[in-house]
Amino acid sequence: MHALPIIAVLLTSVVTIDSPSSVEQRYNALVEEYAATRREYLRAYRKDGLTDIERTKIESRLAPDEVAFAKRFLALAQEDANSPIALDSLFFTLQLQGNRLTIEGKSALAQLRRDQVLSPKMDEHLVELSRRPWAEVEPLLREVLEKSPHHTAKAHACFGLARVISGRAKLPKQALDPARARELEEIYGKDRLAEEITRDTEARLREACALYERVLIEFADVKLYTADPLGKQTLGPIAKNWLMSKSELALGKSAPEIEDQAIGGNNIKLSDYRGKVVVLVFWASWCGPCLAQIPHEQQLAAKYDGKPFAILGVNLDYTVDEARVTLAKRKITWPNWYGGEAVEGGIADRYHIESLPAVFVLDAKGVIRERDLRGDALEKVVESLLTEQRLDNSASMTK
Repeated sequence: MHALPIIAVLLTSVVTIDSPSSVEQRYNALVEEYAATRREYLRAYRKDGLTDIERTKIESRLAPDEVAFAKRFLALAQEDANSPIALDSLFFTLQLQGNRLTIEGKSALAQLRRDQVLSPKMDEHLVELSRRPWAEVEPLLREVLEKSPHHTAKAHACFGLARVISGRAKLPKQALDPARARELEEIYGKDRLAEEITRDTEARLREACALYERVLIEFADVKLYTADPLGKQTLGPIAKNWLMSKSELALGKSAPEIEDQAIGGNNIKLSDYRGKVVVLVFWASWCGPCLAQIPHEQQLAAKYDGKPFAILGVNLDYTVDEARVTLAKRKITWPNWYGGEAVEGGIADRYHIESLPAVFVLDAKGVIRERDLRGDALEKVVESLLTEQRLDNSASMTK
C-alpha cells in the first residue's frame, strides 16, 4: 500500500451530476469499491496484538490489488479521453503506482500529456505529481507551464517544476553516502540515478531559482492546492523561503544565531559553540529519515567526544512534550532547542527549513561549510574541518 495523501481527496471526489453517464457511474462505483476494499484491509491490519506474520497474511489476503485497480481506472480514462472523468481516472491510476511505473502508469502519464494538458483541473494534481520520482513528470510539468491557458494550472506547474529540479539537484551530494545511494537506487533505479548525478547541478539550481522567481512574480497569490480544502497557503511565501535559503544560508555564510532554552536544560546560544565544529540538525519524531540517522549521530558524538566538536538539534515536533518523549526514548543526549511553533522569526523560519532532516555543518567560526549530508559523507566533512581547525591552531601558536 502506498501512503499517498491525495488518495484521500480522490476517494471523496465522486462525481455528482443530475444525469450521470455510464462512464461516470462506473467511475463512482470503482472509487467506492476501492475505498471499501481499503477500509476492510486497514480495519483488519490495524487490530491490536497482531504479530508480523499475521499482518503479512492479512496484507496478502485483503490488501487491494492495486495493479488490477489501476488497469480498471485506466480503461475508464481511455473510453472518453478528453472528459473530466478521464482526468480523475488517470490520476487515480497514478496514485496506485510505486516508485517504478507499471505499464498502466506510463500509459496514464502519456495520456495526460496527449489529452489533458489544457484541462483547468490539472492544478489539483500537479504538486502531488512533483513529489514522485518518475522521469516522465518533468516533461509533463514543462508542457502544462508552456501551453495551459489557465492561471492556476500554470502556477502549480511552475511551482512543481521548481520543486522537481531543485530536488534532483540534491542527488549528487546525497549519493556520496553509500547507504543513501543504495536507498536512492531503490527509488530511482540504478541507471536513472547514474544519469541524474552526472547532470550539471549548478545549471539545475539556476533553473530552479528562475522558476521560483517566476512564481514570486506571476503566481505569488495563487493558493496552493492540497488535500486540505481549508488550507490557505499561497505559493509566494514558499518560493520566497526557498530563494532566501539559497542566498542567506549559502555555503560560506555565517549561520544565524540561535538563542533559547534547550529542551530540559538551560538557555544556550549557538555562538557558545564557536571554536568547535558543529553539526546542526533540524528534525522531528514524525520524520522517518530523521529517526534513521540518529544512530549515526550518536556514533559521531561518541567518536569525537573530547574533541572540539558538537552536535546540536532543533526539534520541530508538534509539541515540546512529544520532543521530550523522543529525546528520552532515543537516548539523545546532545542539546536540542524546540522550534516546532510555526512563528514568524522562529528558528525554523530563520533557517528557511522546507524539508526534514535539514543538516548544517559549521566550522569553528560558525560559518556554514556544508549542508544536508549524512552518513559517511557527513563524517568525512567533520573530520576534514577538525583537521583544518587543528592546523589553524598550530599556525596561530607558531606566530
